[in-house]
Amino acid sequence: TLVLRGRIFRDAGEYYAAEVAFEGAADAAAHDDQRAEVLQEIDFTRRLGAFAPRRLRQLTSGERWFAQTGAVIIASRSGEVAPTGDDLLEAFINLATDCDWQFGQILTADEDSTWTALSLLIATRPPIDSASWRDARRRIRESGSGAIVTIWHAKDQPADVDLVGGLEHRGVPLPLVPDIAAAVVLAQHPNARVADRRMGLKPDSIQTK
Repeated sequence: TLVLRGRIFRDAGEYYAAEVAFEGAADAAAHDDQRAEVLQEIDFTRRLGAFAPRRLRQLTSGERWFAQTGAVIIASRSGEVAPTGDDLLEAFINLATDCDWQFGQILTADEDSTWTALSLLIATRPPIDSASWRDARRRIRESGSGAIVTIWHAKDQPADVDLVGGLEHRGVPLPLVPDIAAAVVLAQHPNARVADRRMGLKPDSIQTK
């Protein structure tokens, strides 16, 4: 009942009331899996609150994707044409500069080797069948340092990344424009996936592979 109440409040744009209802549901959860599901609802509600007073249906595809997944998106603003991959890569560099992120080692998903000091794992799209990608992603999350980035990501695909450039639907890029200022705000949200990450090593230790 409390979860349903929370969703009704959230749909109405009453984010604080929704969060209170979900917190009550989390306290009343009888099993760990139930509590985990409610905690996801709380994270979703808190991220959605970053766009108040707008409601979920009033957000762009990019903004809605961040609220649902916690992965920061660079191209979140509606536009007439989709950006290119080069546009998104340049926007990511600008975002990293504005956030003062310094990556000690830059790795591409095509490399198959043992990685010991991970900071930035980047791919054009998530290489789902790559064992090396999965291993590197696990290392980054266990270490709490660095970020997992893709230039493109399917909007209906589970978000196993921390930051994306733009969204696609059935392989077609969506007409969303890079918005660095908005991405900086999203990256600083306490419920973003990068919120508690240490971003890289000292500048003099930077390596590129």
